[in-house]
Amino acid sequence: MLLLAAAKDAALGQVFSGGGGNSATWKQYASDLSHVLGLSAPKAVPLWLAKALSGGVESVWRLLKIKQRPPVTREALNLVCAETDLPIAKATDMLGYNPEVNYKSGFEGVAKYIREHIL
Repeated sequence: MLLLAAAKDAALGQVFSGGGGNSATWKQYASDLSHVLGLSAPKAVPLWLAKALSGGVESVWRLLKIKQRPPVTREALNLVCAETDLPIAKATDMLGYNPEVNYKSGFEGVAKYIREHIL
């Protein structure tokens, strides 16, 4: 997509998303990843509880002046829980962009790497 944008004068100053219309959720990714690692799927807690706990953990870290990042933060929850859809229609229409890798094939590459280099 970057090469297509670099070759078009009309793309100068424009913003494009090349996410490929991926509909995978963090839950699906975490479940797929745990499966590859031979672990059971992660458990979920209600969002209200996770937010309360993360705020408590941040407060304890500040109180104890622990320099390392807490294991969970409110900002991390905001990032993971946000429902973000980045449409690629502009890149498709203006640049002729068509993603070559979708979630399934991309994750197959991740799984192969984990099996060959980590496990």
